[in-house]
Amino acid sequence: MSIEEQMHVLGIVLGWIIVAGYLWSVMNYFVKRINREWIVRLPEGTPTPKAFSGFMRAVTKSHTYVPLFLLTIMLLHFLMELIHVGFFISGVIAIGLLTTQIALGIYGKSKKDKKTAFWLYAHRSVAVLLFFAISVHVVTVVVLKP
Repeated sequence: MSIEEQMHVLGIVLGWIIVAGYLWSVMNYFVKRINREWIVRLPEGTPTPKAFSGFMRAVTKSHTYVPLFLLTIMLLHFLMELIHVGFFISGVIAIGLLTTQIALGIYGKSKKDKKTAFWLYAHRSVAVLLFFAISVHVVTVVVLKP
């Protein structure tokens, strides 16, 4: 396998790591919502709340660190693909949105009023936009096959 083919494979692997990390990070919202709406209403003797709380703890504790890891992986992915085939504008938009998302998260982490502020709605809106940007980027790359 040539070095160019190896770079392409590495770029693909890094891209799917980004998708998996994004999905893990977005689970924070859904896990908290499931806990708030269903898990807390279960009877006391059931084993589900205890098992779910361990999973929820893993998701919520890693929510701060996964985006920073993803930013690193995105930069590596960008450099690999830039060297290999150039860049796609959809990928640059995704990097910009992820950077915005991380900046909003850092701002929110340092803010005192964490739940009712405008930044939280912006943080969630950017997460939705990021989902569409990543989806468009993946479809674009699969269709064009660099």
